[in-house]
Amino acid sequence: MRTILRKQVIVLSAIGVLLSGGVALAHVYSDQTSLSLTANHTTIHLGQKVVLSGKLSALHGFCRQGSVIHLYANSTAVATTLTVNSLYSFVRYPPRGNTVYYTRFPGKVGGTHTHAHACLKSTSKNVTVHVI
Repeated sequence: MRTILRKQVIVLSAIGVLLSGGVALAHVYSDQTSLSLTANHTTIHLGQKVVLSGKLSALHGFCRQGSVIHLYANSTAVATTLTVNSLYSFVRYPPRGNTVYYTRFPGKVGGTHTHAHACLKSTSKNVTVHVI
């Protein structure tokens, strides 16, 4: 008896879905992000390069892949790149003295129709490079 009743419920549910036009597989998410930043050297000689690299961390791949990252030196935007597999890097030749670097991810939105994806903005910690 239970088996017959269960089958009837399944069949009636399937008919209801078909008559209503199908099931909308909508999803919405807002993903927290974070940025790391490191320098291959924190003290260099004038004219030497420094490689600044980091990672954009987020739960969803949409947020990590192909995202814009801005590099700032002493509070001035100096370069922009895109993440590849959540990673990014910059090569710089800083002037004499101290240069304080940090990166910013401005956030990202996307999706179509019933899908809404939002990746929240984030800023890395500062990395200071000393040029002697």
